[in-house]
Amino acid sequence: MREYSSKLVDIAENHAREIAVRWYFDVIKNPRTPSYHYISEQDALPQAEEFYHHFRAIFLSEKPYETAYQFFSRYAEARYRDGIPSSEAIYVLVLMRRHIWLYSDFHITFVTADERRHAIESLNRMMLIFDYAVHVITAKYEELVRQDLDKKFGMLNFIRMTGALEKFKSSIMAFLLFAAGAMVFYYHALLKTDVSYSYAFYIPIVLAAIWWGRKGISIAVALGVYLMFSSYLFMNNAPLMEDVARTVIFVAVAAVISLLSEGLQRVEVAYTNGKKE
Repeated sequence: MREYSSKLVDIAENHAREIAVRWYFDVIKNPRTPSYHYISEQDALPQAEEFYHHFRAIFLSEKPYETAYQFFSRYAEARYRDGIPSSEAIYVLVLMRRHIWLYSDFHITFVTADERRHAIESLNRMMLIFDYAVHVITAKYEELVRQDLDKKFGMLNFIRMTGALEKFKSSIMAFLLFAAGAMVFYYHALLKTDVSYSYAFYIPIVLAAIWWGRKGISIAVALGVYLMFSSYLFMNNAPLMEDVARTVIFVAVAAVISLLSEGLQRVEVAYTNGKKE
């Protein structure tokens, strides 16, 4: 087996570029690898060439899983960062293996029964390595997805002000409501004008919906009622329907964001429970 294996790895190493080119023209047309259809030859070929140059170390290793783990972990992380789905990352690797055999068929002949037996043993060895590859790539993708989700949930929880920041929510909201109320009073009571200041209302409305979900809609209602009351009290000629329309928009925005926030919370809970299991 050692002699046949040596021939196989020699072909993979010495003809890495040629085999990689054949692989590339296969992968850019294969319906199972759509992410590769628009990847340039310059970007794609190094992926296959690197595998073929590491083929000897993986194939002849006395500890094939450990060696495969090191190489395929790096491979999986690189493909993940490139935005390649895990199914395609695995399948393009299968095509790399296939093209080793297709190329070898033209250079190694199996005449005797002993050579055929060695070929079968080598095929079994390669299948074992690719079983390891599938396992390592799948596990690495799951790990990277969890890391990215943890970062995103961490940013979301910072906005939600969970944990130690929870106690500051009421104070911040009180300040924002006071600022919004003071702004309305200043423009309505003192300047007697109805400028477009309502954009400032969206800050407490959005934060309340994120922090307290559907309960936060009450903030939007309160701001809308206060706006209509101030217009009625200080702006005699102000059209009431404009303030009513603004209030409806406030409530609609709060409702949508609260639903999204509660949905994300359920997703986070399911994700966290899944990690524990």
